Amino acid sequence: MKKRNVYKWIIFGVAIATNLFILVNSFIFGDASNVESSAITSSAASVVNNIVPGAVTKGNYESFVVFIRKTIGHFALFGFSGVVSTWAIYLFARFSKFNYFIHFGCLSLLFGIALSWLTEFIQLFVPGRSGSVADVMIDFVGYFIGDLLMIFVLFLAKKPIFHKEEKQEK
Repeated sequence: MKKRNVYKWIIFGVAIATNLFILVNSFIFGDASNVESSAITSSAASVVNNIVPGAVTKGNYESFVVFIRKTIGHFALFGFSGVVSTWAIYLFARFSKFNYFIHFGCLSLLFGIALSWLTEFIQLFVPGRSGSVADVMIDFVGYFIGDLLMIFVLFLAKKPIFHKEEKQEK
């Protein structure tokens, strides 16, 4: 198997694993989800308080928890999903008719919208959880920024200026 094919399948595997992780976590009951979140947020609070003593107090802990859940649990995770999903779609679509940034970017965005809505829809039926349109928006904005970031990186990688040395050497 060629090195490029191995690389393509590794990126695809990371994208699948990331998106499965997101989906599986949508099915976790509210109590278990709170226990996981509490462990993460208390660790994050300890780190923040070690860097800036007294930054997270009993008075602002709940706000800190919401911030961490929304930025890490939603925005950052979906942002990472946007990066790896867009990259995987690009790698698999690059030898087809859809070898244009706009096409695979739009395909990836459709996937991001579907994933955002699906995860929140699932939570409507899970005890102790609730789906939220605000969370859908946070999820999708994170995914969208990850998608744009990856498109930008791939666009720059295709610019002729980055391949000048290769052409001159031949």
